Amino acid sequence: MRFAILGLGTAGAIGARMLRRQFPGASITIFHAPEIPTIGVGEGAGPWFRRWLDEEGITPTLMEAEANATKKQGICFENWGGHAKQHHHIFTPARTAFSYHFDANKITTLLLRGIKVQVIPKTASEALAQNQQSVWVKLNGQEKVNYDYVIDCRGFKASEGVPASTETQPLIANAAILQKCEETTITESNEHDELKSTKAVARPYGWIFQIPLNNKNSVGYVHDSSLCTPETVNQDLNHYMEEHRLVASSKRRTIQFKNHLGEQHLQGRVYRLGNRAGFIEPLEATSIEMTVHHCKLIAAHIKQRELTSANEANLRSSEKRFNAIVRSNMEKVALFVSWHYSNGSIYNTAYWRKAKDNHGRLLKEQISRETVKDFSNWCTKEHQEETSNKPSQGKDQMFFAWNTHSFNAIRNSIA
Repeated sequence: MRFAILGLGTAGAIGARMLRRQFPGASITIFHAPEIPTIGVGEGAGPWFRRWLDEEGITPTLMEAEANATKKQGICFENWGGHAKQHHHIFTPARTAFSYHFDANKITTLLLRGIKVQVIPKTASEALAQNQQSVWVKLNGQEKVNYDYVIDCRGFKASEGVPASTETQPLIANAAILQKCEETTITESNEHDELKSTKAVARPYGWIFQIPLNNKNSVGYVHDSSLCTPETVNQDLNHYMEEHRLVASSKRRTIQFKNHLGEQHLQGRVYRLGNRAGFIEPLEATSIEMTVHHCKLIAAHIKQRELTSANEANLRSSEKRFNAIVRSNMEKVALFVSWHYSNGSIYNTAYWRKAKDNHGRLLKEQISRETVKDFSNWCTKEHQEETSNKPSQGKDQMFFAWNTHSFNAIRNSIA
């Protein structure tokens, strides 16, 4: 079996390692365009990611040494809701469950270590010509190579000069100003603790994430660029850094992004993964977890395809169901993240008013009725007491429930 992975960011590296484990005899080739940089900001993830790393034999010691990782116990929210306060989404069971903060520029090297893959520095795109047996990949706009399956991990389309989808955004943020800072005390309450938390701090023009690595801090101001000027956001970021005694160690840069649920996660033999498949702002660090989850779904779906002599009609039906499953997962994540905005923040500003209104629009217009019903049942029944004022609580259990449902659906997706 021959796999082509397009793109070598975090999603591409996760895909390569997982496919190697699931298909030990397969040929795996990664194509990446060196001129298109990865986002490259410090990243965080949840317990799913850490459990998968454990399965792969990647230990906390290795993560710390090779990816500047720190152990992450959860997320600390500041100034969300109507009062100046903190609340914590602590991974469960508390004090023992953890994940990681890590350097996005180093994690790919670690994930590819020790596995047999070929990495080719060429720009690649999937050709439209494909059939039931294979798909062609176009290299540098000319050469064509044939593969059994393609995993498209090329990130946001805008990075290639391709117009973004016209699909309405499920959340309002569309930009982040990124700043690397010198190592310092991030969380005063646990500065001597081995476990640290990501901070998500509400600000007038959006919110700031603060990710503690073992050699630096990654800071980002997530905002809606249509509501404020870059100068305004930079000035507020300066105030925040002064308040928290953060010292810049690099030039700032701005990334543009579009929250999207994905239009087609599978087309023929081309699967989309990572930001190419869908993107939800990083408030609950769902991106890496959903990439791991969806990559496992891709592997399960391919195995099912290879075991089944399905005709063209069955394959089209299976493709439709696969897309529905992944779309449903993305809807749930979008609704979960948007939920955090439903009570606003201590700031009565344009950003927070728009975000709160957007949550209502998301419920009424963009999310399927089934997803809204499932989410409402989860909120009001299973976790009513603990989630009434703290949306993050119970997230881990909710995600694992989705995980089981998704795999059951995949197993039954090809007749």
